Amino acid sequence: MAKFLSPLLLDKSDLHAYEIASRLTGLFTTLEQVKQDIVCSASYQHAAVYQRIAPIELPGLAGIALYIEQGVFMPDSPPYRVRVYQIASLASTGEVVSRIFKIKNEQAVVGAFVDPTKLAVLSLEELDEQCGCQMSWKYQDAEDLYIGVTGAGCITAKGTRLEAEARLSKSVLLQKDVGFDADGVQVMGPPDGVGGHAFAKLSQSAIATQIVPLPSAAAASDFYLDI
Repeated sequence: MAKFLSPLLLDKSDLHAYEIASRLTGLFTTLEQVKQDIVCSASYQHAAVYQRIAPIELPGLAGIALYIEQGVFMPDSPPYRVRVYQIASLASTGEVVSRIFKIKNEQAVVGAFVDPTKLAVLSLEELDEQCGCQMSWKYQDAEDLYIGVTGAGCITAKGTRLEAEARLSKSVLLQKDVGFDADGVQVMGPPDGVGGHAFAKLSQSAIATQIVPLPSAAAASDFYLDI
């Protein structure tokens, strides 16, 4: 039975896994990027999207577990992606990876950031790993960034081959997901030369009753063309 976990209680012995989880925790939106697209009449318009991410205690899952809801930033719009991430270092190499799990009965937990009691129905048995979609992370000391990439084996339920890249600072998650069909033709995501979606962190907490805006949000435009 899962429940939200205070970031202060996260295990800090695995420093990079802890830091990635801490940076990913919070309420994020692409609204600043969307505004810039409109002002600049950009040829590619990024979607107005939010992510709410928080650590959870999930018995049986090693490392750090995060619960994620992602959706279109519109009133009464339900999330279109509900996931659990597992962040941990591989014993064999020390490499930090994030594994992605779908939730079998996600409708039972949707809205947990408003009503945390909903999370109680979540257990290890409710998770299905998206095999081949794990992201490997490396730390770039000079920029104080974590760079994440997936392998070539991530296939969606619709048969699309997904390639994902991420750049994670302390206040912005720049994420680019690109999908290809069986012939190698791109069918989803920003085209070459266009940056991914820039999720600026608005609050360190994603839980509705705990939302406190950060003193100053990072300029997402600093990250537009990195990936």
